[in-house]
Amino acid sequence: MFEGMLQNISVPAAGLMSWVVGAIEFFGGLALIVGAFVGIVAVMQVGVMVVAMLTVHLPQGFNFMNITGMTDAGPQFGVPGFEVNLIHIAGLSVLVLAGAGALSVDRVLAARKQGSVPGVGQRDVARVA
Repeated sequence: MFEGMLQNISVPAAGLMSWVVGAIEFFGGLALIVGAFVGIVAVMQVGVMVVAMLTVHLPQGFNFMNITGMTDAGPQFGVPGFEVNLIHIAGLSVLVLAGAGALSVDRVLAARKQGSVPGVGQRDVARVA
């Protein structure tokens, strides 16, 4: 289904790209949750969001809810506009600029590389050692 949508918007190698985008979204999301490779993953996800915004959501305008019609059961929704993409890009940009948090895998690995404990000053580490 996703591969067919990519073919409809003329993405080259749609079969391969459907797997690549899926992997970036799924495994990248998991990496962001634990705080691993935050900068790299966030930049890749911004790329996915920009492509989605320009190819799919931009023609729908700046709205998160695109009501295309009414049925007896209620409103019928279409593809949302690019507002949601901008929100995701803003959030991911904060992660790129601010970096990983204090309890992230990235911060723990950086502290281990420097020989310190995250969140603890060097004097406190010397007292413990």
